[in-house]
Amino acid sequence: TETTHFPMPDQSNREKAYQNLKDSVQRMAETAEKEGIYIGMEPVAEHTMNDPEITRRLIDEVGSRQIKVIFDPSNLLLPAMVGEQQAIFERADSLLGDYIKVVHVKDVVIANGKKQMCGLGQGVVDFPSMFKWLRENQPDVPLLRENSKRESDESDIAYIKKDCEVI
Repeated sequence: TETTHFPMPDQSNREKAYQNLKDSVQRMAETAEKEGIYIGMEPVAEHTMNDPEITRRLIDEVGSRQIKVIFDPSNLLLPAMVGEQQAIFERADSLLGDYIKVVHVKDVVIANGKKQMCGLGQGVVDFPSMFKWLRENQPDVPLLRENSKRESDESDIAYIKKDCEVI
């Protein structure tokens, strides 16, 4: 699941927020281990667990094999980071590759400095690069279309088939 929202750009309490998150995840991991279930953690740029580095830190410090990652490229983007997507994919793979078990697929536009959902291929997410990265590094990871709308289902599927060569 996604983690707690963290006010931007105030970084003064980030470590305290991280420690609170780690405490919660440690307790969840204990239960997950007893029950034989997994925890899917999803890093989000505006949250406490906001990038691949802090996500890997949490995984290492909690030390549970039950923690897995839901990778959602659009969630790791801040408006100023749109041009850094390839680097984000590479960092995610090098730090989280073995833990990524699901990829969320959604697109966003940046309007008035905020992200807003839109149909696939209509926003800023670099899907051709993302799918190329997935084919090369995570070819068996399931893709889950997130925030889909019935009216854009056909165009979303057509976009993925034609422009991203994944299906």
